[in-house]
Amino acid sequence: MTRANPDRTPKLTRAVLVAAALRIADMEGLDALSMRRLGAELGVDATAAYRHLPNKKDLLDGVVEAVLDDADVATDPADPWQEQFRTVARAYRGAMLAHSPAVSRLVATTPLSSLGSMLIVEHGAAVLAAAGVPLADSALAIQAVGQIVTGDVLLEAFWREHIAAGGQMYLYPPSLPRPELPVLSAVAVAGDFRSPEEVFEFGLTAIIEKLETLVR
Repeated sequence: MTRANPDRTPKLTRAVLVAAALRIADMEGLDALSMRRLGAELGVDATAAYRHLPNKKDLLDGVVEAVLDDADVATDPADPWQEQFRTVARAYRGAMLAHSPAVSRLVATTPLSSLGSMLIVEHGAAVLAAAGVPLADSALAIQAVGQIVTGDVLLEAFWREHIAAGGQMYLYPPSLPRPELPVLSAVAVAGDFRSPEEVFEFGLTAIIEKLETLVR
């Protein structure tokens, strides 16, 4: 076994390990992640990684944290609160979609628990509080946006993998129109395909328009 050049081996820290894990997950998938693979990626003994990440769950949690830490939720206080709230929601969605379908799916299905992930929610809540939205309604709106983002990211991850495998993207089943489904068939004929981003923006706008009616 060739030993790594100590001058080129990065100092082993949790951040270095997590960054390497994210690269592996993006390029090779989550199944490829292991302490042995991580050690090989960094040119260190695999057992050294356990001092910073005791198990696979810690490793995956670190990947989730790293993805969400990249969400740029900075807003301009001079902007209308609606635009600031859009910025936060878009940053949350964009951080996940910047990665492979496997990583996007992992982040979307992991409950928020790290400080970095909760700061995203804090920023969105602060925007609504400053606008005068009642706290109970802010909580509902944040939950609604979170569910829209999660569903959107999961669906987009599915389609990306489906297309990569040679499949086709469609809005309604190709079997339509069918006489047994007259209304759905009419909708399918009339409705143009909209991108996942357009659908996300539609849902986000609907939530913001509802919040506008609640501002004190």
